[in-house]
Amino acid sequence: MLLICASVFTSVHLQAEESLLLDDFSNPNLSLFGTTWEGFTDRVMGGLSQMQSGIVVEGGQSFLRMAGRVRVENNGGFIQMRLGLKKAGKNFDARSWTGVRLLARADPGSYSVHLRTAQTLFPWNFYTAPIQAETDWTEIRIPFSRFKGDYGAIGKPDLRRIKGIAVVAIGKAFDAKLELKEIGFYR
Repeated sequence: MLLICASVFTSVHLQAEESLLLDDFSNPNLSLFGTTWEGFTDRVMGGLSQMQSGIVVEGGQSFLRMAGRVRVENNGGFIQMRLGLKKAGKNFDARSWTGVRLLARADPGSYSVHLRTAQTLFPWNFYTAPIQAETDWTEIRIPFSRFKGDYGAIGKPDLRRIKGIAVVAIGKAFDAKLELKEIGFYR
């Protein structure tokens, strides 16, 4: 059963009140949260990685595809799709949730989820947790307790003030392909 719940930020879908669905990629222009996805690579800092991304429809089902070549030359090493979770000047409060939930599949590689919070002041600060995606669609649940600070992010993520969530191919040279059918939070 799918329920609609109004929040301070936007209308979002709740499934049995056990998960908050941020996006199911049914709208190519706007997430269910009401913000848009942004894609970028290590080229913003001189790297050489390449990426193609967008909403794909196959067999009547929509999903986000991020694909490309991750290269580590010139201090590079990532491609990323990020969804902002800040609306009306407020960051998202995730304290009532246990962690991040994905319905994903991927080619072999090194993938992770990144969270940015009010604590991550610089673009290179984030909290990270690895994704163990399979080649078939798999539900992945990552508890917030598994997120570790990286590149200057200290301590645990402040769940009261999440600015954004991202899926990332990172850390080693490889041909990446990660696809998401759903992304959100779970209890």
